[in-house]
Amino acid sequence: MTSATIETLGDLRDYGMSLTWYCAGCSGRIALTLAEAIERFGSGQRYINWQLPGFECSRCSDRRTTMIVQPVPDGYALPGR
Repeated sequence: MTSATIETLGDLRDYGMSLTWYCAGCSGRIALTLAEAIERFGSGQRYINWQLPGFECSRCSDRRTTMIVQPVPDGYALPGR
């Protein structure tokens, strides 16, 4: 069995993963896809313990984020992942 280290936004994309951000204060979903994050911050951006720069929740004004990484099932299209 081969193992891989997935540390960056580009790694997530290359290994067929999705990444969804949420506000840590109110759990509101942040409208940013993995593809958009790569475009804005680069494929080499590490995502572990990373906070979205400049983020402020429109619902509660919190600046902290949390994220969920999930595999995209085979045959399932997830726009922008």
